[in-house]
Amino acid sequence: MSISPARSHPPELETARKILELERKQGYQDRAVTSGLASFLTNWERRIAQSGHQELLALAERVSVGLDGYGQMQPDARAEALSGALRLLDGGTAGTGAALTPAAPRAALTPPAPRAALTPNPSPTSGRGELNDASPLSRLR
Repeated sequence: MSISPARSHPPELETARKILELERKQGYQDRAVTSGLASFLTNWERRIAQSGHQELLALAERVSVGLDGYGQMQPDARAEALSGALRLLDGGTAGTGAALTPAAPRAALTPPAPRAALTPNPSPTSGRGELNDASPLSRLR
């Protein structure tokens, strides 16, 4: 499936394009949808993944990556990111000069979740917080 501005957009892309255009018209306030663009993009990407259209999914991933952190951006950065996303949806590039290519898997772009700090389990007999066979550090061996 080729995505080009000359033909009509698939409904999945048209929905996102309309939301992003509304966000632009409202001055990049992250209020085009009640829950914010991040929530919309997550749900939108999930719906596209369920459709089975791999080319649309690759595009959705690129749009989502380009708008990652939108809620924390300054207005000028939001405007630039949103313009890049709209160019992608209209069949162009994100402004880097790169052609539309499949995105890297989302997991590779997401930093790992923070790990809980390892604390020693107190010994049932000493009460001094010494390491024992049941402590998390002992289980790593």
